[in-house]
Amino acid sequence: GKQDAVAVVVVAAVLGAQFGAAGRGDDYLVDDQGAELLHQVQREGRPVILLGIAASLLTGYLTLWAEPASKAAFRDLLFEIASSRASIGIQSGVFNDDFEGLVVYAGHVDERSGEMQGVFISDERPGQTPSIIFARRGRILSDPKARLLTLQLEEGAIHRRPPERHTDAYQIIDFNTYDINLDLGQGLDSATNHPTKRGEQTMAELARIRDKLPPGSQRNLYAIEIYQRIVLPFAPLLFALLGVPLGIQSNRSGKGAGFALALMVFMIYYMVLSLAKALGIEGVIPPLIAIWIPDLLFLLGGTYFLNLAAMEKRIVLLDWISDTLTRLRKRLRHRRKTS
Repeated sequence: GKQDAVAVVVVAAVLGAQFGAAGRGDDYLVDDQGAELLHQVQREGRPVILLGIAASLLTGYLTLWAEPASKAAFRDLLFEIASSRASIGIQSGVFNDDFEGLVVYAGHVDERSGEMQGVFISDERPGQTPSIIFARRGRILSDPKARLLTLQLEEGAIHRRPPERHTDAYQIIDFNTYDINLDLGQGLDSATNHPTKRGEQTMAELARIRDKLPPGSQRNLYAIEIYQRIVLPFAPLLFALLGVPLGIQSNRSGKGAGFALALMVFMIYYMVLSLAKALGIEGVIPPLIAIWIPDLLFLLGGTYFLNLAAMEKRIVLLDWISDTLTRLRKRLRHRRKTS
């Protein structure tokens, strides 16, 4: 998932709720006139909204460009490390077991070209018939685009015993060219032998793959990935919109309630988003509609709470959180005194 973008969303949620509480002050008393309260909402809401806009822009930058680019660059770096390790690891007259299931020996290795002469390989990779391979020449080829490492052998033979039981048969298979995909073990293998993940692909690449897939969950999965990158940047702004009335009207709640409410707001958003994604992937709801559900719900909630603030009405949820925190503090103090 999108750890960096989500972190920005969390910060925006917490700061949105806390900013209003801090700007209002615990001793703030609401004026009897609605115009005065509206002025208060405008005055304290402006910096929170600006913060939400800034967080939305940053989240958009992360989800649409920075995160996919950084993940792809990291995998490219792992591939370069794997390629260097594979080339340097094979030395003249030395048995090399860096590759899982393979033992490689070369009588001579050209330091400039990396070409191997007099190659001997013991192949005991899982799922393969154990075999011994001799080759006149060999070299390691790297494909950065596909992130594949291949040991290419020339002019050799494969010696192996068939897997069938109760037989004394022995096979010798001559070849002009024989390729072995190299497995460098867990970790580096993820950079060499696996296709590019959705999180590393650009929007254009995701759309191209989606359009080639038949209708179904796989196609919906790519559609959700595309739409989520567009929708997620709006979340910090919606959190800020929601935080303005919650912060201003919580004149009894204090900062503890504001922080708890910010976490609760984020958790609700995350759960609704997860549910909406699942419904979109399974095709219960079209992906484009499903992924917008959390933002639409929070937009309606923010508008509703702003309306309550304009009418000078209390938010019952915030008072409940405040009362709950107060009771918890009293219980903790009582336990400390009695213990």
